[in-house]
Amino acid sequence: MADITIKSLIRAGPHTFIPIEDFHDRLPRFYVEGAVVITVDGRILLDEGQWDLIDQLWCYLVEGLELLARGEGFETFFPDDPAWIRFRIDPGGEMATVSVKTNGVREARAPK
Repeated sequence: MADITIKSLIRAGPHTFIPIEDFHDRLPRFYVEGAVVITVDGRILLDEGQWDLIDQLWCYLVEGLELLARGEGFETFFPDDPAWIRFRIDPGGEMATVSVKTNGVREARAPK
């Protein structure tokens, strides 16, 4: 079983990110800036360097995870950035490959 960690961070300043569980201010109603940090077996796929509008990014990711659960692949661009994230089901249907393209491509495999 793969060790998968996902964290949501709110952007509180130019180089400051706060874990969502520690953020106690009011969020803007729209356009919440932040980062989704995804690590699979110690391999960092996303970090604070790929911050964007996380309220919208999470909507895209949830849609992708629903498709993944049905055995379908999924690809989406970030809301305000040309970066993308892709979920592909590997042959056999038990494993999935997650790819993220920002300045380069990062990939990891995990059980679907």
